[in-house]
Amino acid sequence: MDFKRNKEEGVDAKLFAELFTPSGTVLDDSVYWVAFQSAFDFGYLLKILTSKPLPETREGFLELLHKFIPLLYDIKRVIHLNDNFHGGLNSVATSLGVERVGIAHQAGSDSFVTAQVFLKLRGHRFGTGSVEDYVGLVFGLDAETAQIFSNKSRKEEGFPATSSSRYRS
Repeated sequence: MDFKRNKEEGVDAKLFAELFTPSGTVLDDSVYWVAFQSAFDFGYLLKILTSKPLPETREGFLELLHKFIPLLYDIKRVIHLNDNFHGGLNSVATSLGVERVGIAHQAGSDSFVTAQVFLKLRGHRFGTGSVEDYVGLVFGLDAETAQIFSNKSRKEEGFPATSSSRYRS
């Protein structure tokens, strides 16, 4: 990324927030947001929209996120809860028969594939529920995946995994 060019020619964050917030895209419980492994993306968006530091706790962050984006589906979290799907966005899309348009890891192409995967998943049953049961769960931020990541990073650092209650809801 060319940070100098972005600073000179990019969109001003305050102006973006001023125009985006009243657009009807956020703070509206009739707008669906569909993403794939989106915690950092939404953290950045919330920081821009609020012009404040992010909450210090997972619970505070999720509360703020759900205020701005009440109907959020993180496809990575949905597939993580289903044994029939594994891997990243491309492998899930392929298993569902979704064809990519454009180049992988480009915003437009990834957004289109993510939306198509969501629409396909809406027709699947997940145990006794449906994809709608996973509204608001963000991969890496809900209690279960937060514990998984905590244990993974602790193991990578040479420490035993923990079942600390600080990661549970």
